[in-house]
Amino acid sequence: MRWRWCLRVECTKVHTARASPSQSRPDMVGPGPPCPNRSGLPSWRKPPMWLCTNPAYEKRAKIPVMDQFAQLARTDAPTLDVLALAIASELREVDSEAALAELDRLAGEVVRHGLGETPDEQLDAIATVLGRHEGFAGDVEEYDHPNNSMLDLVLQRRRGLPILLSVVWIEVGRRLGLPLRGVGLPGHFVAAYFGEGDPILIDPFKSGVRMPDIPTGVTVESTSTHQTALRILSNLVGSYERRGDVGRTLIAARMRLDLPLDERDRRVMEFDHKRVSARMN
Repeated sequence: MRWRWCLRVECTKVHTARASPSQSRPDMVGPGPPCPNRSGLPSWRKPPMWLCTNPAYEKRAKIPVMDQFAQLARTDAPTLDVLALAIASELREVDSEAALAELDRLAGEVVRHGLGETPDEQLDAIATVLGRHEGFAGDVEEYDHPNNSMLDLVLQRRRGLPILLSVVWIEVGRRLGLPLRGVGLPGHFVAAYFGEGDPILIDPFKSGVRMPDIPTGVTVESTSTHQTALRILSNLVGSYERRGDVGRTLIAARMRLDLPLDERDRRVMEFDHKRVSARMN
């Protein structure tokens, strides 16, 4: 299937095979193409050897080629919606066009409601539409489920992790020309309005309520798109590993290495990737 991803300066077409939607072991994978060519790829982007050496692979196995996410990860400023959908599409089938159209629709609903002129009015309008009318809120029943880290499913279910709900708020705000950014707090992730005054923090997990007080000792700084993607992938690594899905754990761990990491983070991510890889050998 071909996907059209519109970036800041250009649109590209990328084709990628995807992982089987629910299985990861060599004897439990679904239909797929022949084993991807491993030559010429960095070690962290090569398909797992257990797939390429499994006798049943050519008939039944499927593994993402990573081109889609890797290309986006190398761009300077990919938008959060496109990058989050690229993460999801490496792990399962995703209707990206429908997800992007839903974000457009939500932004249109805010305009119809009445955006207002001041930051307070604008945040109230978004919270009214997304939180009250559309029902976006945190998933407190299955907090750790991988579905809560998939942007398209969060848009469908109106439930998700704090970071994915923040992506919805941020991307609706971006479509409206508002300076909403993600902010990583200890053990939490929220959105913030970075205007002329102090940042205004909102909690999408609680349907967009204001956070009246900044936690003591916490500096409010916006989180870059790449840093946000790293946190999403780390959540997926943990979620899949706790469910025993070693195949998708390895895919998510490998994808982190395509991001522009500092030296310390890269060492940590490489170690974690090797740890997961060892479980498959």
